[in-house]
Amino acid sequence: MRILLVEDDALLGDGAKAGLAQAGFAVDWVKDGVAAQLALETADYAAVVLDLGLPRLSGLELLRRARAAGAKVPVLILTARDAVEDRIKGLDSGADDYLVKPFDLDELAARLRALIRRAGGEAAPRLRVGELELDPAAHRAAFRLLFGASVRNDAEFAAVAEALDIPVVGNGDIKTAEDAYRMWRETGCAGIMIARGSFGNPWIFQQTRALLEGRQPRPAAGAAERFAVALRHAALQLAIQGDDRRTAVEFRKHLGWYVRGLPGSAELRKKLHAVESHSEIAGIFDVYLRDRARYEGGADAPDAARLEAVSA
Repeated sequence: MRILLVEDDALLGDGAKAGLAQAGFAVDWVKDGVAAQLALETADYAAVVLDLGLPRLSGLELLRRARAAGAKVPVLILTARDAVEDRIKGLDSGADDYLVKPFDLDELAARLRALIRRAGGEAAPRLRVGELELDPAAHRAAFRLLFGASVRNDAEFAAVAEALDIPVVGNGDIKTAEDAYRMWRETGCAGIMIARGSFGNPWIFQQTRALLEGRQPRPAAGAAERFAVALRHAALQLAIQGDDRRTAVEFRKHLGWYVRGLPGSAELRKKLHAVESHSEIAGIFDVYLRDRARYEGGADAPDAARLEAVSA
């Protein structure tokens, strides 16, 4: 589902685009009203996420012009203007929904799915076309076979892939790039779905691609690189939600994935699961890097400096 994101704030737009992409949307991001008008005139979108305070052409004027031109695309206004009269004006100008910043990214994705369903004349959260069933919220598709069976091992998976004329995607407990490569090699499937294995380890996609292309995969990320990405991840969520404590508390579960497998990770997770601010997260990471001799027999000053540069 391709959507148009119209947001002039660079950090917020970057975070929203990344989050919506993770939720399964293909996102085109423009930063002003004129560019948005051109995009709507030249491409078809399932929905539009529209800020109001835009340069060159305001969000409300863009919305009025689009509706006057006959555009029926669902529009969700995303703005810091929270007064009742602003919400009424936006909805009466042609918006289908209205969400006030700061916002929860999961709620934004759910509202978009609901708008797109209703625009297509569907009320049920799952979409069916013949024997194919799609669940956009769970990012899952199922093809109902004419017999009741489940694939139990790679040999059976390979037999299914061989028997069908459509691409078969492998999925199941992929934790490392080597797991993904083994499934591809032993089943002959057209692709591999990597889900939980990427939690705290986004490098798994580069490593898997390298193996599939016959190249040496990059080594596992070290502590400093993991911490830098975790802090970037947390900063994007903070930009979206705008509440430091709420963001830190909700982000605790993700921090555990980023430190998995590091020396002293149990103690590190315990500290991270009590954080209440972004600065606390950075401070805990900084102390760990400065005191690495305690865990692995030698401090790494360049890593600590690198982390400070990222978190500054």
